[in-house]
Amino acid sequence: SSDDATNYITTIEKETERLNKLINDLIELNHLEENLYVIDHQPIAIAQLLFDTIDLFTIHLDKKELNPKLTIEEDLIITGDPQRLEQVFYNVIDNAIKYSSAGSKMSIELKRTSAYVEFKVMNEGLSIHQDDIDRIGERFFRTDKARNRTTGGTGLGLSIVKEIVKLHDGTFSLTSDPITGTKVTIRLLGWLSD
Repeated sequence: SSDDATNYITTIEKETERLNKLINDLIELNHLEENLYVIDHQPIAIAQLLFDTIDLFTIHLDKKELNPKLTIEEDLIITGDPQRLEQVFYNVIDNAIKYSSAGSKMSIELKRTSAYVEFKVMNEGLSIHQDDIDRIGERFFRTDKARNRTTGGTGLGLSIVKEIVKLHDGTFSLTSDPITGTKVTIRLLGWLSD
């Protein structure tokens, strides 16, 4: 029937899209890991970059009934690659929304400490087993094998995040437990300017 044909075509389109994303992410990760990507250092109003990225998720946040608490220092200027840092913000926030329980607490922070700018995202929902935490960011490693198709991820998002953070002389850490939720903390070191 025509309905079956439409469903079949839609399925093929979705799978093609997923494969394209997978291939693009793999190519990108190879470039990052092999230092083939040159960081474009420029001054960034990093809070504005973060606000712009959060705006991209309005529909997703509404759908999950999430209202993230924002604690963002607005006058921060750092030197880095705006396109890559937006990708870091995007991937981390995207993950936090996907694995949040509907209507649960979520927070996003951006602040300056004495040595670095710290970006922190906390969400409540699926907690990550301690054994899996060390493997987060490995290629294709996913803590939720069953949700691979529904979340649309390639399992490469946090691998890419970790490589970009490393290129900015930064650090990445993740903690997770059923009581306090899952927290990603990224510190961007050495690129502060007054």
